[in-house]
Amino acid sequence: MRTLKIWKPNSNTADISNFKFDYCFILIAACFFIFGSCSDDSSDLTEAQQIEMYIQEIALPFEKTPSGLRYHLINDGIGDLPQPDDNMEIFIRGFSLENTIFLNNFGASPLAIDPFTDNNSPQGLIEGLKLMKNKSQFIFIMPSSIGYGATGNGTGTITPGSPVVFGVEMGCLENPEETINLNISGIEKYLFDNNLVAEKTESGLYYLIEKEGDGEHPSPTSFVEVNYRGYLLNGTEFDTNLDSNVPARFSLDAVILGWTEGIPLFSRGAKGKLLIPNTLAYGCYPPNPIIPPLEVLIFDIELLDF
Repeated sequence: MRTLKIWKPNSNTADISNFKFDYCFILIAACFFIFGSCSDDSSDLTEAQQIEMYIQEIALPFEKTPSGLRYHLINDGIGDLPQPDDNMEIFIRGFSLENTIFLNNFGASPLAIDPFTDNNSPQGLIEGLKLMKNKSQFIFIMPSSIGYGATGNGTGTITPGSPVVFGVEMGCLENPEETINLNISGIEKYLFDNNLVAEKTESGLYYLIEKEGDGEHPSPTSFVEVNYRGYLLNGTEFDTNLDSNVPARFSLDAVILGWTEGIPLFSRGAKGKLLIPNTLAYGCYPPNPIIPPLEVLIFDIELLDF
């Protein structure tokens, strides 16, 4: 007997890039159970029966829309649902019920897509993308009526009249003008709430010098030594070198733009803060899971030397 390979999310991981399921064995067993015999391609089963058995075997709850789209929410994500003119980037894995992969960009560059103007992608996928927020993760199962129809996907991976499955993660969902305005509002509220006065550069960087240094400033390409603490507008700390008592050493042309621009505003020995909008920080893809996408970063900075 073949071993079923079933992926399920758990409390520690929800890696939809690894979602896979050996469905062929289930189809064969189900055919014998329902019909007493089975053709090689399991064509005795309707699409609805195939989808129902697939869902039963992976043992995950799915919602169903009027169009027939089935969706399972792994991670709700953050922020609002997509709107026209949003920039949307996704990571997606598409495969047949027999687990033959025909599309996969996990571990590679995100795919830019606009579900409000896209006329080429399957209707079910377009419908599903409109349910997704930033960093959300879904599994979509769709019949051929909203998938690849009576012609299949053109490569033979999805045969005519067959269901299809997509695992999707929203990598970025951004309306640039709205996002930067939210960042600025957040920074200015933080300054007001904490009775702070900061300068703002043309790029949108906010900074304040709390202790002046010796008057000498590094350049944007200098190699510097700093002490720092990084945190979010809500006070959540995500990085610091203060616990180690070892200065952080790096070149200013190898860090986020907010530091490349901001640290040269300090002279040697100066202390202060940088309040950095997402456009000068990590944007949609922060390297630290504590940092939400499109988030403002605040750094307490002490420039030790350069």
